[in-house]
Amino acid sequence: MSTFSSHLLSTLTHTFNQGLLLATLPSLLNFTPDTSTSQGILQQKYITKALSNDLHRDKLFALRKTGSSMKYIHSALPPPISPTATSKSIFQLCIWRTFAFGNADFLEKLTLFTTPETQDEETESDFEAINTMIQTFGAPGTTKILLPAYGQLSIIKAKVPSMLSKLWSFAQELSSSLSPKSPLLSFAEVQKRLLEKEIPTIGANGLLVWVLICDLSEYGLCSPPTPKDLAVHIIPPNPKKKGPSGPTKGLQLVAERNDVTAPLGSIEELALVFEEVMKAWEQMESKEIKELVARCEELQGRVLNMADLEHGLCKIAREEDLRAGRRGKKKIGGGGEVEGKGAKGGKKRKVKAEEEDDDEQAEDKEVTTKKKRARKVNAEDNEDADGEAEESVVTTKKRVRKAKKGEGEVKAASKRGQSKAKGDDEDD
Repeated sequence: MSTFSSHLLSTLTHTFNQGLLLATLPSLLNFTPDTSTSQGILQQKYITKALSNDLHRDKLFALRKTGSSMKYIHSALPPPISPTATSKSIFQLCIWRTFAFGNADFLEKLTLFTTPETQDEETESDFEAINTMIQTFGAPGTTKILLPAYGQLSIIKAKVPSMLSKLWSFAQELSSSLSPKSPLLSFAEVQKRLLEKEIPTIGANGLLVWVLICDLSEYGLCSPPTPKDLAVHIIPPNPKKKGPSGPTKGLQLVAERNDVTAPLGSIEELALVFEEVMKAWEQMESKEIKELVARCEELQGRVLNMADLEHGLCKIAREEDLRAGRRGKKKIGGGGEVEGKGAKGGKKRKVKAEEEDDDEQAEDKEVTTKKKRARKVNAEDNEDADGEAEESVVTTKKRVRKAKKGEGEVKAASKRGQSKAKGDDEDD
């Protein structure tokens, strides 16, 4: 096992242990971290935030199937559904993940069936009703739907009808290709089919396409992602494309903490690291690793795979966000500003300032939008009021001028009358 693979395995061991703790915490009500250490303070902060609401459970629980949204989805539509999945059940998984993940109310509103029997009905969904419902999501009057479970990701409401139509087409094609006699489709093949639909917001190397195909693999509709699938997701073959920030940052943090180079320059090199971690999960002699893997697999009902590794990398990044604080410098351990070896030839680099937590950014963005809208309305009201006042002043001035003019005309007429009378007297 390479040095980096060993460090990654060690970091994931901590992350998954914390994930097990969070998933079973309701039965550990007396658990209190040792806050005499910086790591204990961080753990308390992480756990408190993770348990604060359903959205944070989705964002911070380290085991993929233990967050609130996944628990609802698996309860409403129990896996597996292959190899005879209907278009409707596949479409259901797609719209849950795309439009409602991270929001319990949205998930319930977008549930298309009420009984296990109706999920097997091969009937076309009512796109108009679904679109009407989705248009109500988000702040009133806005043109976008924020998806805080995915950070700053948002969906343009005007594109929802097209997205629904293309997701339905994808669901129909995938359903028709499933058969008990056919071999299981690969993760890459199903991903390719989805990307060929050119669905807005669901683009190559984006977060949505990855998590959506991972969801389908949970239901036996394709195989789980391979180490190469994950490496391609993180390092796009097209150099003009950017990889996802969460897992990339997780790998960079592992490198910085251990003064090694993150293998982000080669798909093959990164895939090899993931293969070594997977092999360790399967064959490691360490009692600690064996027990950890066994508990994770028992809790999730399946073996660990690359979907879990990607999910774990994102949690490594989120934990670091909490450690650093909002808009602060990255703090590795208890230190201040950090320099370390990055992805490019081990060169020293200063770590950039952190952004706020993704959900806080999304919430702040929505609040800012509301404030701007309120200011605009107030400005328009003030402008109208100013206009009315100005118009009133102008009218008053006109009236005064008219009155003065009339007064002048009266005086002039009076003078002319006096003059004429005087002239008549002289003529007489």
